[in-house]
Amino acid sequence: MEVIIVAFNSKKSYTYDDLPKLIGYLKRAAIDAYVISEKSYFLEWYDIKGDSYQKNTISENIGPGAEFVARPGADGEGGGANTSGGSAELVSEFDEVRKSIDAIVRKWMALPETRYGSTEINDWVKVSSILADKAATIDGISRGQGTIGSDILQARTWIGEMNGAVIGEFSSFVSKLESVVGGLSDEVTLWGGALNSEIKMLEEMKSSVVEAVIQGINAFNKVASDDSGNIDIALRIVETAVDAFLAFTAPSALAAKQGASGAVKGISGRNAANGSNFVLKGISSLKDDNPRGKEVDDYSSALEALRETFEVLNENVRKVEEGVRKTLNDNVNVMRANRGSYDVTLKPIDSSGTGKQDGLVMNLLTVKNINAKMYGIAGEVRRAGNDIALVSLSDCIFRHSKIGLGPSGPSEAFNEMRDLLSRLLLDLADDVENGAKNFELAAEAIAEQDTDTKARLDQMAQGIRGNRTDPWSKKTEPHTGNKHNVKGNRIV
Repeated sequence: MEVIIVAFNSKKSYTYDDLPKLIGYLKRAAIDAYVISEKSYFLEWYDIKGDSYQKNTISENIGPGAEFVARPGADGEGGGANTSGGSAELVSEFDEVRKSIDAIVRKWMALPETRYGSTEINDWVKVSSILADKAATIDGISRGQGTIGSDILQARTWIGEMNGAVIGEFSSFVSKLESVVGGLSDEVTLWGGALNSEIKMLEEMKSSVVEAVIQGINAFNKVASDDSGNIDIALRIVETAVDAFLAFTAPSALAAKQGASGAVKGISGRNAANGSNFVLKGISSLKDDNPRGKEVDDYSSALEALRETFEVLNENVRKVEEGVRKTLNDNVNVMRANRGSYDVTLKPIDSSGTGKQDGLVMNLLTVKNINAKMYGIAGEVRRAGNDIALVSLSDCIFRHSKIGLGPSGPSEAFNEMRDLLSRLLLDLADDVENGAKNFELAAEAIAEQDTDTKARLDQMAQGIRGNRTDPWSKKTEPHTGNKHNVKGNRIV
């Protein structure tokens, strides 16, 4: 089956899917420019005649004469052979032009498909929705509302119906839980902002590559017409990436930047509305660099302008990815410096607090209802901790090793934050389950005042203390020197 390549149409809108065809047009235009500007002299010059180059020669001895050299097809391939029986042969020179073009554009030809980014965003949405206290739509991404917030509210309402020292201790734990879930939700939002930034930048990269190639075609065509042109492209690589990050973390700042008015709420529903808890210095102030857009009047200058355009494009990608990496690292450092905002650190109740108490108001059925909510919360938090591991930046941006920070961009910093969040969420789920079991047994010990129940309570408290893991460390294996059945950090 013959494949027909239609000639380049400067009035047509092209997309990244058209890039292989556009590069063919670029090679043909570059060869046209090369022949017209580099192979023409005072007594010898070339003209483009349809599918051939006409070589014109003036000699004192023979007068005007002409030879014909095959022009490449619309796909940029072939050409260079003499078709008139003369000596002009340009096959190897045409190959060198094509090699020069390939050296500039080859690494931009296999950027990932948009659907890969959509998959990772959807996986992020699942995690974010579990932890979120309200639904939101930011930057076109809809995120749902989880049940954790309403379950905590109901548990606190029931706790408020009771009174006593143990009740007070557990109430403090639940209040701390609410704060920690909110803090982790905010950090998951910031982390998602990095993902969104890279994905939106990738989409803009594709558009910029297409525009750069089209401008290159037009510039070479100008040269081939014995005219001058330029490659003058206004890149929005950095701006797009920064705006995509700010949409998640500081939408009010983004609105002000874009000239919008009115209050803008953040996707986290808590602290992201003003970004006050986030360190954004690494990304927020970055600006695009642009090629010089200088005039070109021959093949060499047009080729250099094309090369510079792609170099500047790549430099902008690198700048963004360094900013994303720094922002992620900065916020991990903030988390580590403020561990109490992301880690409840369960303090178990033992028998010392279960003696007879004045003013005690306690209902064992209410305690069981509270714990049912707590177990549900633990399950949701654990689901978030497991599901977050499914989100991969590398899977949706993997590309040529010479683009930006490399084939996976800032994935190392992205993964470090992801793994920390996963460990904190799983540890929190264990603490919630352990805390609920501990609270229920303490309530039974208060109600029954028997030594067996108190002994079991003390044994549980000892087990909780003895099976601590450190979610802030990458080594999270629990201690094993105890009598309890342990799964992760949980007493089971």
